[in-house]
Amino acid sequence: IIGELFSKFKLPKITGYMVTGLIFGSYFIGFLTPQVVRELKLIDHIALSLIAFSAGRELRLEILKKRFKSIISITTFAMLIDFLVVSVFVYLISHYIPFLKNLPSHIRLIASILFGCLSMAKSPVTTIAMIEETRTRGRFVETILGVVVLKDVFLLVFFAVVMSISKTILLTGHSFDFGFLGVVSWKLFGSLIVGLIAGGLFSM
Repeated sequence: IIGELFSKFKLPKITGYMVTGLIFGSYFIGFLTPQVVRELKLIDHIALSLIAFSAGRELRLEILKKRFKSIISITTFAMLIDFLVVSVFVYLISHYIPFLKNLPSHIRLIASILFGCLSMAKSPVTTIAMIEETRTRGRFVETILGVVVLKDVFLLVFFAVVMSISKTILLTGHSFDFGFLGVVSWKLFGSLIVGLIAGGLFSM
């Protein structure tokens, strides 16, 4: 209802959904307590899966091939800018952050890099919601979808590498763990296999 109300004012419905969550969430009027929010995780995961499915549905291999160079260059540039700007900024102000200011410089550096990694994460939720609501199609939308999906794939690998390096530096006697390659490979290729099977079943 609030989403519809926002659309009357020429605002996206997703803005209304987000405002509703903010108002009724744990940190405003508290209608949804932290325990309830935790118990709703299943719905959260199902919703994210459907959103990811919707994103994949909009992508076409022939389109990705045509725009491959553009998608790769935009994704790489956007991720590098996010990572460098946030990492440097957090490190420069780390002396003013309560839980970082008294730590050694190398730990503050690692924390800054992890913040930089997190800044690269862009949820496809808003993108998909806007595309679905406006029914927009075309080259620009196809490129944006490709970037959003590819960025998540890149981020998964990049974050796993950074976490393994961080553990090697911070934990005494901890060597670089290549085990993350197996986990990442399973998440990527396992998801791909399941997606192909599901796609085949849906197309029957």
